[in-house]
Amino acid sequence: LLTPEEYEVAIQTLNDKIKRSRAKKLDYVLLGTGPLLVPLALWGARHGRQVKQRRKLIEEGVWEFNERMQMEGKNVKMEWNRSKYTGGAESYLTIEEAEGEQSGKKVD
Repeated sequence: LLTPEEYEVAIQTLNDKIKRSRAKKLDYVLLGTGPLLVPLALWGARHGRQVKQRRKLIEEGVWEFNERMQMEGKNVKMEWNRSKYTGGAESYLTIEEAEGEQSGKKVD
């Protein structure tokens, strides 16, 4: 399906793409000062934006990977299996053999 090098490049590309949506030092400071409530509200707003951005970036990364594999004629697709519950740590990415012709759509 994929060589170890191709797999490494695909995962590293996706990881680099979502880096900007990760928590920064300011987020940890705001969360740590939570008993003051105002910083906690700011943290909540930032966290919500980061979650939304991360979801969008992962969806775009999966779409780009699938398009690239399709253009290269490889019968491989990446799929994002999201957790059934918000905040659940059950979300994961899989790279598997594609069944037939894939029809990916780009997320705006």
